[in-house]
Amino acid sequence: MPDNTPSPESYKLSLYCPRDERPHHEEQVEEMLAPFAMASFEAQPDGEIWRIEAWFHEEPEEATCTALFAKQGWVVEPVMPANWVAQSLRPLEPITSGRFYVYGSHDEDTPPPLDKISLRIDAGMAFGTGHHGTTSGCLAALSDLKKSVQPQHILDLGCGTGVLGFGAARLWPAAQVTLSDIDPDATDFTRHAAHENGFALDGRLSIVTAPGLRHPQLAQAAPFDLIIANILAAPLVRLAPSISQTLTRSINARLVLSGLLNSQEQMILSAYRNHGLTLVQRIRRGEWSALVLGFARITSTL
Repeated sequence: MPDNTPSPESYKLSLYCPRDERPHHEEQVEEMLAPFAMASFEAQPDGEIWRIEAWFHEEPEEATCTALFAKQGWVVEPVMPANWVAQSLRPLEPITSGRFYVYGSHDEDTPPPLDKISLRIDAGMAFGTGHHGTTSGCLAALSDLKKSVQPQHILDLGCGTGVLGFGAARLWPAAQVTLSDIDPDATDFTRHAAHENGFALDGRLSIVTAPGLRHPQLAQAAPFDLIIANILAAPLVRLAPSISQTLTRSINARLVLSGLLNSQEQMILSAYRNHGLTLVQRIRRGEWSALVLGFARITSTL
């Protein structure tokens, strides 16, 4: 008889550590193991012990985990096919951040605030419902940018659910907005969410499945005068040269970076400072940061 047992869709590493060691181990997990998602939780009511969870497409090597976390309790277990993001986020309430109100379909009977931009984002297989500190921080950063810049070409790089790209499209309705993600599940989700929020994929708003910035459609739409990249710190550093080159060389161009811990800010700022970009604004949500960068000055290449 054929084996109909489904294969794991991913693998989850769970690691326990003291509170003061958590930032160090989070950086170890991100830089040495490169998960596609990571989260931290208090494992005890007094907050002295924390649990770090990280998810991987392939099972991390046992020898590597042992070498990194020999003194901590850790385990890697398979994650069988399940809509785990929806399961974990189902009970969450609508959130307000900056000019935005983000809610799920289970809240649609509650009238949204009239003074906010409403976005309906249901929990799914993509990251970004607005509840995480990184997404909330980016929404707040975009809200503040509305006061000072008028971008015409916007890129949401690593769009997840599309909530940040949709928010930018609402703030700047005349702009062309491109949303991209390496994960086809994410871009499929984003197309569905675009329809749910009344966006037509008619050229003003487009969705692309692409690794980093390598795609003809992204090259054709570039340069962008606003780029939003809410991804992990390690990819932000690795992509610093290509992201910086894709940003319009203007003192009004802006780059919103998130997916990073407060402790990782200087690493990110250093990577982009090498390309002429400096800090304009910092927004923190708990342990997470959102950074707004711009060109300090523009020098002629002639």
